[in-house]
Amino acid sequence: MQNEPVLGTEAVKRSALSKSVKDHLVAYSFIAPNFIGFAVFTLVPMIYAFVLAFVKWDGANPMEYAGLRNFARLLQDSTFHKAFWNTIIYTVGVVPFTMVCQASMRGRSARS
Repeated sequence: MQNEPVLGTEAVKRSALSKSVKDHLVAYSFIAPNFIGFAVFTLVPMIYAFVLAFVKWDGANPMEYAGLRNFARLLQDSTFHKAFWNTIIYTVGVVPFTMVCQASMRGRSARS
């Protein structure tokens, strides 16, 4: 009598496991749309841009591996230097001003 399995315990274990699997599937079904959107609109373009940084490609001909030549050419480009410094000046000039304006507005709304 001691070695005989209790009827129903195996069924309870199976249903608990299937409930666990169902719970995980429900959770993944909530996560899946966000992950798919992230993968399609963010992850894939980021990987593609990373690949494009190391190849020579005009859009019509096959891609050729360029290595770091693209970056070496970029560092010698005067347009890049001008755009880089314009970005630095804009960031140093606008970001602190925006933060001060935001902090002052937050202070006013907290008092009212």
